[in-house]
Amino acid sequence: MNQATTLGAHIARLRRERGLSQGELATALAVTRSIISAWENDNRVPRPDKLAALRDVLGLPDAAMASPAARDKGVLPERMPVSQVLRQAADGLIAQLSEDRAVDGRPGYGWRRDLEDVDQPLSAMATAYGLQAILLAGTRDWRVDLRLVREVLRRLELPEGGWSALDKSPMARPEVTAVVIGALTDAGESREYIAERMSLLVEILDRRVEGAERARPYILTTSLLELSRLDIPEATARRFLRVLLDLSVEDDGARGWPVIVRDTGLGASGPSTVHTAAAVRTLAAWASRLDDDGLRDLAVSGRTWLERHAELDLDDETLRIERADGGEELHVVRHFTPAVVLRALVEARGDVGGLVARQARHQTLAYYVPALGLWRWPSSGGQFPVWMSYQGIAALRSWGLAHALECVGSGPLDWGIPQRGIAGNGKWVIAVNSVVDEVHMPARLDAILRSRSSQKAIAERSYWHPNGFLKLVLEGASGTPQLRLHVWPTPGADDDIHDHAWAYRSVVLAGALREVRYDEVDEADPDGAELWRHTYRPTGGGRFQLDAPKKVNLRAQRTHVLTPGVSARGDEACIHSFSAVMFPAATFLSVGPPRQSCSSVYRLAPVVDQTLKPVRATRREVATWVDFALAAQCST
Repeated sequence: MNQATTLGAHIARLRRERGLSQGELATALAVTRSIISAWENDNRVPRPDKLAALRDVLGLPDAAMASPAARDKGVLPERMPVSQVLRQAADGLIAQLSEDRAVDGRPGYGWRRDLEDVDQPLSAMATAYGLQAILLAGTRDWRVDLRLVREVLRRLELPEGGWSALDKSPMARPEVTAVVIGALTDAGESREYIAERMSLLVEILDRRVEGAERARPYILTTSLLELSRLDIPEATARRFLRVLLDLSVEDDGARGWPVIVRDTGLGASGPSTVHTAAAVRTLAAWASRLDDDGLRDLAVSGRTWLERHAELDLDDETLRIERADGGEELHVVRHFTPAVVLRALVEARGDVGGLVARQARHQTLAYYVPALGLWRWPSSGGQFPVWMSYQGIAALRSWGLAHALECVGSGPLDWGIPQRGIAGNGKWVIAVNSVVDEVHMPARLDAILRSRSSQKAIAERSYWHPNGFLKLVLEGASGTPQLRLHVWPTPGADDDIHDHAWAYRSVVLAGALREVRYDEVDEADPDGAELWRHTYRPTGGGRFQLDAPKKVNLRAQRTHVLTPGVSARGDEACIHSFSAVMFPAATFLSVGPPRQSCSSVYRLAPVVDQTLKPVRATRREVATWVDFALAAQCST
């Protein structure tokens, strides 16, 4: 990207073409001449309302809304699949995974705060962000040893419990502790360990919000966002949410959140873009978890403020960090504003195709270095903060899910599911929609992932089938049409030959399945095989009955392997068997209403009055495999 293609260059060219000086344009837009100069030199980005005014005054086209040139970074193609950027970014982070010295002076396993600064030790928060970033990118990779990540994060816990972001600070920080606990959960840490640290986190956060840091939304939003996906009592969550609401301010008929409120010695401020966006994300997450319309309305109010007033410049703030001796030191926290805003607009159900969202997407990509797969903070000399890559990956993933038919460039999205998942050019969305009648599956699955109540409801009606696969009933109840996700995590017993009481349509998302279709034939058929047909029917309480065996002959008619993107259909007359041949395997099914009261299972030997009680699915299994389906990528 060269200077002639930047937003500032477009503004300068159009101003000159219309014979306007910087001062005259400033008067027309009600800003200062220095602001115009900053825009034209790509040192600042116009707010959404000023962009609209530039359109009116200069005729600024949509295509010119690209962010400041990344002068030494290389360029994304006009059409690059979201998943390709995510894989590229995950590879960039994995390449920076290190076994060098950690903050405790011992060899570690993880990431540095600034990825290319080899003099920095590995830290707990950087490692937590690195792990969460590659998992958000859909990568569960053999190059990342989750066991070692867990060991290092546990080892870096402070003697009194909790974690700190600073090498020299022995005081636990709530926002750091929350991020690390979230990463440990993702890495498969034991429930007992997580539960103990959750209790500690609540204690730390209580102390912080009762002190001077009560005035800083950053502490609460960072902590509450992680807590929204962990096991915390509702009463405790609401107590902290009330504090967050107290920090909001009215502005232009909407709610915003400042950098700091009240008199804390660092001054006060009006609404801040990045802190309002973080608060919106927090409220949207908890509104979904608690199914709370009041929180949802507040998130929408904050989103409205962003759509009117968002400024997407990179930002920072200064925190006072308490030392063990009772003193304080100042610590600068930087914010990747456009990425946070993009996530807020998506998660609060804003207009992801609107002006602010498009500008935030462009700005998020402006700092991406494709050659390295990393995001760069544009300071002198350049830095590659691990948290910036985390925010960039998270923002593009959220946007990609909400805008499942657009690209990160200017063309339509190729969701581009990775190797062994459905290939690009929108096939994933097209194939799934062919099964579920145009349902927007990526957004539906993402909504499940962000709602623990939805996950619990799905778990209650889902179970491990006797044939060895996990049947997740995403929508619908017994006896009604259903949308299901079937998963074969590991090799197991082959599927019994069976038929169904209903018609279905399916599409394979990942792995591969072998289907064999059969017909019942006469006893004299030389290609027939003798089996026993049993009725298979629900008896209530999650139990199924297998009985009434009858000897029949079956003949295999055809065998084929179903790979990602391949659809299949059948009805109550279809007799078949399935077995997974590549793992993990997953398939979506759209199941119609029952057409008969029971189905049939075929076995080599007769079974009389056998009661089957499948094992119920857990909420964590629902979350794990819905996330897998969303990424449509094998996790061997």
